[in-house]
Amino acid sequence: MPSTASHPFDASDADIILRSSGPEPVDFRVYRQILVLSSPVFATMFTLPQSQSAGNEVDIPVVELSEGADILDPLLRFIYPVARPNIQTLDAMTPLLEAASKYDLAVVPGTLRYKLLSTSILEKEPLRVYAIAMRYGFEEEAKIVPPYTLRTKLLHTPLIKELEHISGYAYHRLILMYCKRGSEAARLLDTWNPRCRYDSTACTQWMDDYKRRAREELLVRPAGDSIFISSFIWARHTFCGNTGCELSKGLESLRAQIDVLPDTI
Repeated sequence: MPSTASHPFDASDADIILRSSGPEPVDFRVYRQILVLSSPVFATMFTLPQSQSAGNEVDIPVVELSEGADILDPLLRFIYPVARPNIQTLDAMTPLLEAASKYDLAVVPGTLRYKLLSTSILEKEPLRVYAIAMRYGFEEEAKIVPPYTLRTKLLHTPLIKELEHISGYAYHRLILMYCKRGSEAARLLDTWNPRCRYDSTACTQWMDDYKRRAREELLVRPAGDSIFISSFIWARHTFCGNTGCELSKGLESLRAQIDVLPDTI
């Protein structure tokens, strides 16, 4: 026997029931007109013959859906006149976008697309954000993602299922931008040659070691900011730091050149 959903999907005067799938189905007692106004798919679905609810209550149509209650509850809260659910993760967002696309619920992607731009999500999972944005046609959001991929080891990222839904062309464009940025940054590093007036052995050792490590880092994380943090700069050697040593200013110059390299598609 299905259980009944929580408020506001437990209305005693509801005129239709949406029943979730799964081993423990849940009945969402809702008002047909709200769904019809929100979704042309529901509008068409409700014209078809439906089963009837059983029990002592007045029978009302039952529509059995393939989504679980954990998807239907937040999905319906987007179209009902109630507070919208606070979706914070891509794992929670993805099935909602899939269901919204299935039922043509424009309000859901229209709201969730802005959640993709959360800094915490962009910094942690930029490739997933890019794939989701491309799949659902969020063009403006997709344009914002590429710089965040430059801070990751994109070419070593494990395969993600979201890539199944975008074209090879869209993914290849991202990879080309990433590799080009890395190559250009490495080229700048190769030609970068600040001098120490004192010909310090410490500076020579630091320079050789830093350029080798920085080149490796730029090819896997081409944003460039990681090679300018103190823990990276002083990882193995230090330069002399005398007044006539140009290495400190040289780092500032190198960073300025790398920062203006293209980072968009």
